[in-house]
Amino acid sequence: MTLATTTTTPKTATPSALIRLAKAFGRPYLPKIILIFIFMIFEAAMTGALAYLLDPAIRFLFLEKNADYLLAVPVAIAGVMALKAALAYGGNVTLANVVLRLISDLQTAMFAKLMRFDLARLNAMHSGHFSSSFLNDAVMLRETIARGMTGLARDVATLIGLGAVMY
Repeated sequence: MTLATTTTTPKTATPSALIRLAKAFGRPYLPKIILIFIFMIFEAAMTGALAYLLDPAIRFLFLEKNADYLLAVPVAIAGVMALKAALAYGGNVTLANVVLRLISDLQTAMFAKLMRFDLARLNAMHSGHFSSSFLNDAVMLRETIARGMTGLARDVATLIGLGAVMY
């Protein structure tokens, strides 16, 4: 009895493969993905609104020492911060839900494909490869999706919002 000496090398993810995966597994979650982008855009708008409110806070409260704004400006800032926190919470919860479901769908598809392999191919592959694919790769994919969406929507929209306030 001889051990199989063939090794399989993992394929590297190409942009076209990632796009194909996103289309195949992301399509059912498109309405929620759009909702996540809306949450992130409004959260970025609240960051811009907060920066916009700092001008009256400094001008009326500290420079002009106008007591009429002593309650209005801090309440407005607290309201914007509360709304921003609610939007961030809603976006993060929805994002986590979508990403975990997407990863679950991907793992289910991987398992279904694994069940169709013939026994010789399964014996040729190391069992650690399967563990890595199902567990570690899924975690890395989850982090990539979550951080990619956050960077794409929230950070770009924040930059645009803050640029508009500066302009």
